[in-house]
Amino acid sequence: MNKTRLSASFVLLFFVLMGASPAFAQTPTTPALDSGDIAFVLISAALVLRMTIPGLALFYGGMVRTKNIPERSRRASSWPR
Repeated sequence: MNKTRLSASFVLLFFVLMGASPAFAQTPTTPALDSGDIAFVLISAALVLRMTIPGLALFYGGMVRTKNIPERSRRASSWPR
């Protein structure tokens, strides 16, 4: 490596280390749990789970060829009971 590239690497390393040092100096604190945040996460998760089943049905329904649908319905209706 030439001298310019080496000095630029050291300068970059210096600024990265100096920028990260205040983050390392702080004591870790645990954030307080807020009931509004928890409710938001639970409602969002419920909405995502509720969207999964129709999304999968539309996805797999789009992969079925139209000419195979009567054959599949015939097979399903003649299933042994």
